[in-house]
Amino acid sequence: MRIIRLDIQNFRGIKSASIEFTEHTLFTGPNNCGKTTVLEALDLALGPERIGTPDCINEHDFFCNRYFPEPTETPLSAEGNDRTPQEPEQEFTSGETAVGGLLANDELPLGPEIRIEVTLGYLTKDEISSYRRHLEPWNHECARLYTAQELETHVPDETEYVVRVRFRACYDPAEDEFVCESVFLSPADPKGQYERFTKRHKREVGFLYLRSLRTARRAASLERGSLLDILLRISDAKPKAWERILESLRDLGDRLDDDKAYRSVLDKIEAAIQEFIPLSTELPRSQLRVTKLTREQLRRTVSYFLSSGDSEYLLPYEALGGGTANVLVLGLLKCIAELKENVIFAMEEPEIALPPHTQRRIIKQLRDISQQIVITSHSPYVAELFLPDDIHVLRRTSNGRLTATKTKAEPVIKSKTLVQEFRRRFAEGLLARAVLLVEGITELAAIPAASDVCFRGGQKGYMPFDLSGLVTVSADGKGALGHLARFYADAGIPVGILTDSITNDDDRKQLSEVSERLWEHGWPGFERLLARELPIDPIRRFFAAATSWSDYPKQHVVKPGESDDAIRQHLEEVLIARKGSLYAARLIALCSVTELPWTVYVLLQEIEKWLKLGHYGSGSP
Repeated sequence: MRIIRLDIQNFRGIKSASIEFTEHTLFTGPNNCGKTTVLEALDLALGPERIGTPDCINEHDFFCNRYFPEPTETPLSAEGNDRTPQEPEQEFTSGETAVGGLLANDELPLGPEIRIEVTLGYLTKDEISSYRRHLEPWNHECARLYTAQELETHVPDETEYVVRVRFRACYDPAEDEFVCESVFLSPADPKGQYERFTKRHKREVGFLYLRSLRTARRAASLERGSLLDILLRISDAKPKAWERILESLRDLGDRLDDDKAYRSVLDKIEAAIQEFIPLSTELPRSQLRVTKLTREQLRRTVSYFLSSGDSEYLLPYEALGGGTANVLVLGLLKCIAELKENVIFAMEEPEIALPPHTQRRIIKQLRDISQQIVITSHSPYVAELFLPDDIHVLRRTSNGRLTATKTKAEPVIKSKTLVQEFRRRFAEGLLARAVLLVEGITELAAIPAASDVCFRGGQKGYMPFDLSGLVTVSADGKGALGHLARFYADAGIPVGILTDSITNDDDRKQLSEVSERLWEHGWPGFERLLARELPIDPIRRFFAAATSWSDYPKQHVVKPGESDDAIRQHLEEVLIARKGSLYAARLIALCSVTELPWTVYVLLQEIEKWLKLGHYGSGSP
């Protein structure tokens, strides 16, 4: 069993979303695009520990914090009798009949609802037998249920049956509380109600969500729902010594009383209290004890201790290094997967505090031992293990619509090229809000450096590339611009292109079709642009500094009395000779805003306008 589809409505920053899952799925994208929200939605629908807890849902879990029911009578408009129309709530169109009320109560005056629907497919024979009452035929090619007409001519096989479940939540003003439920979406009874999807059912699904914050706080404790608690439960190794432990802790209170100074303070407190209320005649009347002496308190107190390879001393796992603590957590996940028949892992950024080789090893092992892993990550070392078809780029619009676009190589980019050059030319772009494609390494270094100059120079309201989420990517030649632009555009990432003069109208048309913006700077090369448009003063400052660099080409030493044109020619040749050494970025860094090449300055203003139009990510900066 694994997740094949997720539908979300009105949950946190997501107004609506429909996401298709692959066998193993990596979600990537810019910060605040909804990656964590997707995993939280899965946990609400499938996590056995979430439903029924007091903090399961609160006000901030509703889209735009709108949870209160709208009044039945809409207010009058300023003109008088015309009523202001209310936007209807968006409904899913997956085929089920909507339930009139939540928690089997049609009388509730419901307001906006959180709805999370999960489709589980690829069931084993045992799972088909266990969920026989709830099976529905699924058209994998169209990613929807088969229609009645289609079933007249098509007999689904075992791989085409799915189980759909739904989590719903809303605010009940009569009780002043939030209510929620999880149900199977098939079958419905005559009143349109559905059978509950219980904690037992959720445990059978085997969904485990590892939050990044949870890693160092409770994973290896005995709190209910922790990874260690889950491992003990499925190993049938429940602690049976609670009474003995509690009795030993009671004895510790007696030992504290043996300290006379300690006991005298408690006696003074008792004497003060007895002036107002009578106390017991039995001694001791009061005691300080180590815990509250309850099983739940012990569960929160007990911690896993571990000694590292560098020390023989046992330490609580959260006191170990961040990488060691993370590996411990992932080790617990591995043990759980080996014991359960079905496990779906969801994890946030498993790369935190781990070196690249450990990241790769962990992901490979988890893929081998689980039916499905769903991961969010910013690490290229993690992402490249999901190439070419399992990386999903998330984008969220300003009105809350979330999309997940699966990256694809062929036929735009060869899969071999994508894999070999992923870290250098693709990884950072997939995390960006927008991508600026340039021809070569000189522009790759110079344009971001010029953006930083504008920011440091106090340009009012100017936002540098790193803050606006724009990433510059080199195509290593004009011929690859179109292919790279198509790859990023197909992944849902806005693309701008900067190139030198284009002499062929067909080439210009092709690049315009695959990008949102196309800028031609008009020079035969970017090195020529810098050499001819820069004022002579920053060029002279550059040569004064550069001639002392260890890799400076000594044949281009500027002699006293050389003309400005000769110095500019030296600059062009030096920039070409030292492209890989980022000389262009060092040159730009020596400029003030007013000394930047005019073409570059105008380009930066155009890029800023483009980004502020809101064509990228979750809106304008």
